[in-house]
Amino acid sequence: MRFKVFAAAVAALFLGIAPASAAVSDLEGTWENRNPQSGGISGLDIRYDRDWRVNGWVVCRPRDCDLGAATGYSMLPLGRTNVQRDVTGVSVGFNGGDAVRQLIIQSRGNNRIEVIMIQSWRDGRAASISTETLVRGSGGGGGNVQAKCVDATDLRISLSGREWVLAQGSRVIARFDSPDQAGYARYVLETLRVTRKCVIEDGNFEYWTAGNGAFPANGVRGEYCRDLRFSDIDVDRGRGGKGWDVKIGSNVLYNSRDEASARTIARTLKDNQASKQCFVGDQSRGVTYFKR
Repeated sequence: MRFKVFAAAVAALFLGIAPASAAVSDLEGTWENRNPQSGGISGLDIRYDRDWRVNGWVVCRPRDCDLGAATGYSMLPLGRTNVQRDVTGVSVGFNGGDAVRQLIIQSRGNNRIEVIMIQSWRDGRAASISTETLVRGSGGGGGNVQAKCVDATDLRISLSGREWVLAQGSRVIARFDSPDQAGYARYVLETLRVTRKCVIEDGNFEYWTAGNGAFPANGVRGEYCRDLRFSDIDVDRGRGGKGWDVKIGSNVLYNSRDEASARTIARTLKDNQASKQCFVGDQSRGVTYFKR
């Protein structure tokens, strides 16, 4: 009888939720609860690759309890089938631990998601329903790797040995074979108004952001870019078991020794809806940036 009541509550919630437009990228990522309720959701890690994969954590003492990973299901308006374009949320259930938990996850914009959680307790307590807001973050237990970022707001060009360098004070930002390359790189960065360079060393992954942390979107005359489909970015074992590849189809973008680094690179590109990868100079020494 208790299960029937629980199932009815879930059905009632689905009927009562008004569809809200979203995209897969609005739901994917690592999410953290800055003000979790006792026993509530503390973090989620959400990924989509033909199916939803959701890792969850709830508030416990002395440390959060890991709910493990579960398969999620797309919430779509009646008659719609395109998940990338029409998804309104994700429904996922966790069956382990002290309760059966059903989560309904919807985007609320501005890097926030709303999570409705129904908990049916195994010890006989009445089922509980809670609603919490999570924000994008590096926590949630998802194995996120923190990028190393530096400000680059006053770039100078100088000759160092046989290379032309772009530097912020004494810190070298990039190296080039000619002053023309260095000058063009500075012109591009200033035109795009990006002021922060971030790197994940395990994978040699570099990206630039504006002051608000976003990838640039405007174009620059003469830039060299290649198209990306951020929705198709995937992480898999490298060839011969060597590290972890961040790739689109058979095209490997980055290879990391550690899976967490590769997944952070993939999440960064997806969360920022990267549609172009652009270069000035050599990829290993010059400037690499992404655009929305």
